[in-house]
Amino acid sequence: MTGPDETSALPLVLRFHSLGDVVLCSRAARFLAEMHGGCSFVVDAQYSHLVRRMGDSIEPLPRSPGEGVASLRRRLRDPGRRPLVADLQGNLTSRLVLSPHATVRFRTDRATRRAILRGGAEKALRYRASDFLTLVGGREGLDATPLLEGSRSSPYEREQSPQGAGIRVGLVVGSRWRLKSIPEAVVAELCRLFRDTLSAEVTLVAFDRASEEGAGRILQSAGREAVSLLKTGDTGDLLDAVESVDLLVSPDSGPAHVAAALAVPLVVI
Repeated sequence: MTGPDETSALPLVLRFHSLGDVVLCSRAARFLAEMHGGCSFVVDAQYSHLVRRMGDSIEPLPRSPGEGVASLRRRLRDPGRRPLVADLQGNLTSRLVLSPHATVRFRTDRATRRAILRGGAEKALRYRASDFLTLVGGREGLDATPLLEGSRSSPYEREQSPQGAGIRVGLVVGSRWRLKSIPEAVVAELCRLFRDTLSAEVTLVAFDRASEEGAGRILQSAGREAVSLLKTGDTGDLLDAVESVDLLVSPDSGPAHVAAALAVPLVVI
């Protein structure tokens, strides 16, 4: 783990969790790294793989499970020495860790969210990745463009591509939020359709234990000989799984954000 003295001259981004939101911080972190020659990123340890994929100039500072505010404050020492401190979590813990040094802080537009849920919103929520980028001084579509290498339209560094001549399809099973999950019967029918119409190699991607249970039922329905199951409880495994397929079908959850960041063809249900 890099010590605080080694990175104290670099801007600091803090986003503890969760999977999708850490991914959506990619453009903001890369923008700061480009402007300042590097960036430090405080993140829950389980998401360190996501930060490492943002580029060599972005250094993850993992927060261990159960690490308290006092411990993290000691490790960061004096964030005020940094050119910019961005609190992209915006909760009580992040405020206590960074206080009084956060120069920009993300705030969820809860009023608009409530209005949307009630069906009476006059405006839409902004894309969170754009909010993060704007907060640190970037401008969507302008400052982000030079950060992309060659023709790659992804803010993440890709390490592999699908192998073999056939088509590989990944179907994400379950979600942290039940209402976002694709119904199991729909996933089972998609398995059959991809196999029957495209002779595709289909993989069910399960990211937690509850998803694994649902995947087991889907396998029984779709036929075990037709699909395989990939259990990805680790974000490093998830990154490998997503970038190894030609198409990912996912609910609006973390794996979908990972696929978008890796420029993997994606259908979000």
